[in-house]
Amino acid sequence: MILDKENMFSNEQTLSAAAVSTNVVDLGVAGDAYVAPWLVVNIAAALTGTLGFELQTSDTENFTATTVLASVAAAARSGTGRVAAMRIPKGAKRYLRVEYKGTVSAGKVTSFLAQDI
Repeated sequence: MILDKENMFSNEQTLSAAAVSTNVVDLGVAGDAYVAPWLVVNIAAALTGTLGFELQTSDTENFTATTVLASVAAAARSGTGRVAAMRIPKGAKRYLRVEYKGTVSAGKVTSFLAQDI
């Protein structure tokens, strides 16, 4: 799998509480792709607590009005590895970000868009 820096939400982002991704992905325009890319969320360093996330979209980069495209409920996670790999649902606006949810008190997470997994 080839990763593109412009499609990275987080690269080993340290979590000590619920947080939004370090980066926002700018799709350039609103709309759905003919073949939707994959959202991949990985635990890069073991977590303490629970972790879930939402894929959010907005017309503005500062996310003043946010729409949730997909979510994964917070659950206990152990070790490292993939939390989720899912196609981006229809309804994307220009900007995307990931909001990490749960009771995380330690750990690192990496999330990105990819054409294939």
